[in-house]
Amino acid sequence: TANLYAMKRIWNEVAELDKKPDLFFFLGDMVLGESTTAKLDSQLKDWVSLYKDTNFSAISTSGIETVAVPGNHEMLYWADYGVKGHDEWPLKGATEIWMNYMTEFMPKDRDVVTGNDSINNQMTFAFTRKNIGFILMNTDTYNAPSKKNPYGLEGQIPTKWIIDKVEEYRKDSSIDHIFVLGHKPYYIYENGKITPKTGHEGFPEGPILWPKLRENDVIAMLSAHKHDYQRMQPEGDKTYQVIAGNAGSPGEATFFGYTKIDVMSSGEIQLTSMGFETL
Repeated sequence: TANLYAMKRIWNEVAELDKKPDLFFFLGDMVLGESTTAKLDSQLKDWVSLYKDTNFSAISTSGIETVAVPGNHEMLYWADYGVKGHDEWPLKGATEIWMNYMTEFMPKDRDVVTGNDSINNQMTFAFTRKNIGFILMNTDTYNAPSKKNPYGLEGQIPTKWIIDKVEEYRKDSSIDHIFVLGHKPYYIYENGKITPKTGHEGFPEGPILWPKLRENDVIAMLSAHKHDYQRMQPEGDKTYQVIAGNAGSPGEATFFGYTKIDVMSSGEIQLTSMGFETL
């Protein structure tokens, strides 16, 4: 269910870069999923097997720390219930399956969401490396069916926890740069303009979260979901929105690839989109 050529090429290229990265982030939709827990279980199991297969890829033995969060293909299922504008819904049991296979791709020293909804929010977490704070969010946190929403809701995030963590990192004098990462973006570029998205293309809490990212000088929100490569400053300054959804699925992108970010000792940050022609 994956583009094995692109997966293998990206993993090997990253592992063989002259300046080897400290971290490799995979921001969801690693498998086709989006159906049943049985299929999700099988596909994630195979993904992990390929990652560790040294005949397929060198990344697992490269010393690079791989960190992953899920996307809608891992957390949702498709169904036509006749609800206008909606056809993807929370998949009960997906959280447990993700944690079973993917916990090893979550830092052991991560800060996690606590409280009443901590079980559903296990895939939103934060950690620091050197002078950088990373906040990773599951942009499709499980939302159970209710009388108001009989099939649940997609696009849920623990907004307050994420904002509190951003503000905590900004006050920490040892942290110079903050990145927020998640599968779904809030802004996309379409029809010649930058547009905020609160439906399936984005997430409902974007209008609350984004001003806090700018207020706290977050460097960028890094995302995927849309099968394209896009980089923008939605309000003309401060926080960037980067979409790197061109890792191997057909779509708008004219090339497959990955995105490399270098943080210099001077404080300068360089982003390079690394690409290759599609087959």
